[in-house]
Amino acid sequence: MRKAASREYLFRLGANGIIVPIGRDSQVHCFLQGAPKIGKSTLLRSALLPYERFVCGIMVQRLLKKGRLCGYRACVVNGLLPTIERKYQEGLEGIFLYNKIPLPGILEKVINRAAPLCTKERFHYILLDEIGGVELLSNQFMELLWGILALGKPVFGVLKSKQNLVQTARQLNLPDNIFKQWDKLHRHITLNGKLLTVTRDNMVQTGNFIEAAINNCRKRSAASGKGR
Repeated sequence: MRKAASREYLFRLGANGIIVPIGRDSQVHCFLQGAPKIGKSTLLRSALLPYERFVCGIMVQRLLKKGRLCGYRACVVNGLLPTIERKYQEGLEGIFLYNKIPLPGILEKVINRAAPLCTKERFHYILLDEIGGVELLSNQFMELLWGILALGKPVFGVLKSKQNLVQTARQLNLPDNIFKQWDKLHRHITLNGKLLTVTRDNMVQTGNFIEAAINNCRKRSAASGKGR
């Protein structure tokens, strides 16, 4: 192992030659869960938008065809936050679920591009929106995800709720062991931060909490001489 230039984080070679960042767990995670399309991603995007040049990670877009949902696309966040929705186009990169057909291999490619960005010092916040779905089937994705969560940087994201996962598993005929992976991820998030359930009644309070969490991170950065 070696430390890269500009005090970048360390990496190690994981299973199957996967590059995994080495860091440390910290009480800095802030994740949302809740019913589909209730506004979880919108809350996170709105709170992080003023600081988007300091944000990296993964964000999922809903894809629309003739105004109807047809799939999902995983975008690498590299200082710019994508829109929540966009029109479907053939050949569009990052589509991991289309017409109810899951493509975990696409998610592996996306997180392999996102993981090195998460270690760079110019990025202060990591966005993972969303996790806890079909990517649980990919050992490669999960190994990189655990590495990102262990970096000690503030992580904001969306965790697919257990209820939503049950529905997805039934629709896509996913194996039962996906729930063990979800339980492990849920336990890690709740032990290392906050997991908030978003409802129609607490949208404003949840948004205020996220903004306060970001401000606290900024204050800690300023106190350590890395304020932005």
